[in-house]
This record gives sequence, structure tokens and C-alpha cells, in this order.
Amino acid sequence: MKIPFSYRFQEDGEGLRLRLPINIGIYNWSMTDHEAPDSINVGSFIPGIEYRFRINEQLVIAPFFDLGYAHDFDSSVNTLVTAVGSSFKYQFGDELQHWWVNRITLAKARSEDDNAESTLTFWQTGVDLETPIKGSFLDYDFNLAAYAMTRVYFDNFSLEADDPEKDVDVRQTYEGGFSLKLKDPWTFSFLEVGRLGIGYQFGDGFDLYKVFINLAI
Repeated sequence: MKIPFSYRFQEDGEGLRLRLPINIGIYNWSMTDHEAPDSINVGSFIPGIEYRFRINEQLVIAPFFDLGYAHDFDSSVNTLVTAVGSSFKYQFGDELQHWWVNRITLAKARSEDDNAESTLTFWQTGVDLETPIKGSFLDYDFNLAAYAMTRVYFDNFSLEADDPEKDVDVRQTYEGGFSLKLKDPWTFSFLEVGRLGIGYQFGDGFDLYKVFINLAI
């Protein structure tokens, strides 16, 4: 789960933005397991800066730089993570708002346990479509939205399992899901919640379930 805390320096959301995301996750668990997970396996805090350039009414380009840490609670290992890249967001539609988002990212990770380093470069593209299906939740009106995206890795991205024979090398993943797009976002000090959703990602021998806030793509 990703909680996208952030701070924007301009009221209209353009220009410089400080990103303060917190991520928590569970691995080596499946929906077919008979017991629910009893602990969180990994967490991260990787703050960054982003600058949003509005090209026109539909297109926004947003280069970014992130620097932070991820922590594995099972092995007590900290990993320094840096990332640089850019997103390209295109909005279309009239009464219903849709998004087409492309993102290119170069990330590096260095373990503080053995100083092992790894590099990861990937491109992702996805579409989020708002539907005319409406509802209400805790007195907040929403429209149902659906999304689909794919991510292509240009490096060797390996996922280690408890059993080394079950390790997988990931080259491409696919993801889809649904969200409740709020008509009036929940606004807190450093968090604006415009939607709540669930998604499922799969590809090359692994799968992932996620709960997300705001756009998943």
C-alpha cells in the first residue's frame, strides 16, 4: 500500500511539488493461503521532488528525483534507493475524465548489509477511464473508474523467494483494477485523497495485490 503524502508550493498544483510517499508491503503470501498475514514485511520512505510543466490543457510533463530508504523487517536490512525519471500525463474526456500516463524511471538500490548495488530501468504506460457508474460512500459521491497498465523492465529484475528454485526474473508485468473517484477529494495537511482503489499485477511468475490512493498509473 502506498500513502502519497505530498506538499505543493502552488495552489493550482503546477510547478514544484515535494513528494513524501510511505509504502508498506507483504511478500511471499498468496490469496490461496489459509491464514491472513500477521505482519508487515517491508516498508519504505522515499521522498522526492517533482516539477510539473503544463504543456496545454491536456498534457502535463513531470520530471522527478527521489532519494530514500527501504527496510526489510524480516532481515533488518536497510536499502538506499535513488530514482530519476519523468511522467507524461494526458487527460481527455468531457464530463468523464480519463487519463493516459507514460512513465520512464531509472532507479538504483544499495544494500547497507553488504553494499550490493542494483540498477533498474523501466517504462510503464497505462490508461485510467472514469465510468458513468455513480455511488456514495460516507456522504462522499464518487464515480467508478477502471484502469489497465503494463510495465517493461530493461534490466534483469529478479524476485527472490524463500525457496531459491522459485526465484523469478521479471521482464514485463500487467496490471488492472478499479477505484472510487471522489467528486470532492478528502483534504488533509499533507495528503489529498482523490480516489481509493484496488489492483492486481501479474507477469513472469509472480503476482501482486495492492490497495492504492489516487491514480494507480
